Amino acid sequence: MSSHPQLLFLPLNRVSGKAQMPSSVERLGRQRYGAYQSNEARVSSAEDTEEDRPPEIPIRRRRPPWFYFMAVGICIYLFVVLFANTPSMVGIPASEEESLSTSFACPLEDNVAYKKWDNVGGNFSRPILVYHPKSLARKKLPIVVFAHGMATSASNYKYLYCGLAKNGYIVAASYGPAPFWNRFNWNKFADELLPLAKKVNETFPKNTNGIIVAGGHSAGGGSALFAASGNERFNALFVLAPYVEEQKVAVEAAKNMSIPTLVIAAQKDYVVDFGRPWLVGGNANTIHKFLPNVTGKDGFLNITGAAHCGFCFECSLCHCAEWIACKAEKGILHRCEWITEAKQDEATLNELIPWLSMVL
Repeated sequence: MSSHPQLLFLPLNRVSGKAQMPSSVERLGRQRYGAYQSNEARVSSAEDTEEDRPPEIPIRRRRPPWFYFMAVGICIYLFVVLFANTPSMVGIPASEEESLSTSFACPLEDNVAYKKWDNVGGNFSRPILVYHPKSLARKKLPIVVFAHGMATSASNYKYLYCGLAKNGYIVAASYGPAPFWNRFNWNKFADELLPLAKKVNETFPKNTNGIIVAGGHSAGGGSALFAASGNERFNALFVLAPYVEEQKVAVEAAKNMSIPTLVIAAQKDYVVDFGRPWLVGGNANTIHKFLPNVTGKDGFLNITGAAHCGFCFECSLCHCAEWIACKAEKGILHRCEWITEAKQDEATLNELIPWLSMVL
């Protein structure tokens, strides 16, 4: 009896007559309060009183593992769908210009034409998108070259291309030196922007005025910063929620800027948050802080309620990653909300277009 003290209190199963093992909660009660006695046995015991009963032990409910697997699975699913249906992956015969699908067309009232150049060669291993006003007769227009973000593609910024082309710019965007799911190479992408402007100038020799503007979003904003830093061939720079992996490099590039620069940040950025001083890399805060403002025309805008991924159009993978980052920082019960993409895009263009008109 003394060698098996715990078995004395095991209740018997009325059907099988065998000792019934306690549940996990009851075992926890036994560890805390001594030998185990089931609630049923205590109630039926005449000697047991209310005061003798141990208090109920609260059960700590944990977030089930399947929740996190489901979140990751959704991101993978969206990535596969995005990759499989992106027109940018469709091959086009060499040296042939083709119009993109109607999903990338600008509104008819914008009077904007768009092309896709594939197999360009030279510095470009991937396709190029070009947007310009439909009527180019006797027009000398500035060139805008744009670098997309790390988890986005050149085709995700239609609103920006249409808005700029509508207001008299020839816009060109490269799909980057490598597919966007590979590790981002800031310097290599930066090296593409000036050759991209030269390619546009060669294609429209009678319709360009020699002015070149560099722009970019997220990591692409960092590449645009590198391309324009200390380079007199560029006339202006704008960056949307920019990010550079090494803060020291971002600071040096910003200090070396000698052209008008516009920095636009997202107030609810959970990817490269504007308000996080502990962020290892360089973001909008770092770049804006160290700009020398040589021309006196530098600008800054922090869009209230905006998301990091709201600067691109239908960036499912990016939005999913930002939602997970928001939940991880604020808690699973926090309601992560941002302004709509339409409002954020409108705020971006309303700041960018007048600023370009002022500095060029």
